[in-house]
Amino acid sequence: EAGLLAREGIQNCWDNARERAVAEGGSVNCHLEFRFLELRNQEKAAFVEAAGLHELANRAEQLPKVKQGFADLETYEKLDDPDHPLRVMQLVEVFGTTGMYGPWIGKKSRLNLAMLNVGFTRKAIGAGGSYGYGKAGLIRCSGVRVVAAYTAFNKEITDGSTAYEDNTDRRFIAVNYWEEHDLDQAEFTGWARLGSGQDGLDPFEGDEADEMASNFQIDVRDPAKTSKSGGIGTTLAVLDPIVEPKDVLLAVERYWWPALTSSNWTLEISVVDYSGEELRPNPAMNPHLAPFVEAYQWLKTNPEDKNRNKYLSDEQLPKSARTVKPGMVSLIWDDTEGSWTWPSDDDDTEHRSLIALCRGPRMVVSYLEIEGRGIKPPFLRGVFINGDDETNDLLTQTEAGMHLEWATDGNDPDVDSDAYHLAKKVIQDIKT
Repeated sequence: EAGLLAREGIQNCWDNARERAVAEGGSVNCHLEFRFLELRNQEKAAFVEAAGLHELANRAEQLPKVKQGFADLETYEKLDDPDHPLRVMQLVEVFGTTGMYGPWIGKKSRLNLAMLNVGFTRKAIGAGGSYGYGKAGLIRCSGVRVVAAYTAFNKEITDGSTAYEDNTDRRFIAVNYWEEHDLDQAEFTGWARLGSGQDGLDPFEGDEADEMASNFQIDVRDPAKTSKSGGIGTTLAVLDPIVEPKDVLLAVERYWWPALTSSNWTLEISVVDYSGEELRPNPAMNPHLAPFVEAYQWLKTNPEDKNRNKYLSDEQLPKSARTVKPGMVSLIWDDTEGSWTWPSDDDDTEHRSLIALCRGPRMVVSYLEIEGRGIKPPFLRGVFINGDDETNDLLTQTEAGMHLEWATDGNDPDVDSDAYHLAKKVIQDIKT
């Protein structure tokens, strides 16, 4: 769950930051924070009342199957105990993004797409995520499946698309993502909104959104600030997180080290644990990741080294007959006796050669294990970076919604057959 959170939650924030940089003609400068809180006493009471948690608790009591799926049954059982902490995790866009702008009308609203749609993709070429999938990591991290979003935006700071009319610059909504169920001979989807209006289906806006954010212990934003902390951006709140701060930190390092170590972009991510201590990812100092980071840096600083850097041959796609540049691999090893490249005979670790598969946004999609019968030293580490933009877009298609791997075959109508062909060729060439 921490890995999914780090991949999907950050991906959507990062895509917004990259789009903003393109629109403004500058470099990406984005700061995100995972903030873990324990609410007690008045802070807890305000949250419980604002979130309508007693209503959810009462419904859960009538649904034993749903209730048993909660990570911590005491979360709803001790809502009125001021000393029993109510845990919350916030993903805060400190600065550098656009906020979820667009009027609250279906596909025009980024907030609507992010919170109420699954799998709808409407992003710039080269973007890494899909609107609708980013929240999956957040939902799975909530022990009771409750996520809230508070966003502030300024219509002057967009992705460069056509202008739009809107009646507000701040919105707040919370959504309960339970499984479908029956109750009293009525059928329910399991998805319930905490919103405004007679039916509660619309988000709170303006000052009401600020008030709801405050009760949810979310820092209020000023949409007039476009480049400072506390300005435009989004804060997502996850109730009863089942992930620990240290695991989120490791997951951030594992999947985002290419962007974190890139000198061309500025991506800052911090994790504030329950005690208030700020933890910063440092992948270069992580002994398991340091070889990958070194290979990546070598590829960027020594592109002409054909011994360690392997440029995959241009590939003509069978369907379109277009020729694309698949990308390049940089390899690294450790010649020290007893190292991970040359492990000793009494080392019982199941060693593999591992290649970090990366593309455009510089998130690691997966770590390709080079395995098979009779595998023996030397073992290698390395990184693959995609070639041209067309390669990036084709590989993106093969990742489906959760960006877990590059599928090498399938019959998804939304995936170009050339994409499957390219993914298979890339993986074969890397293994070679």
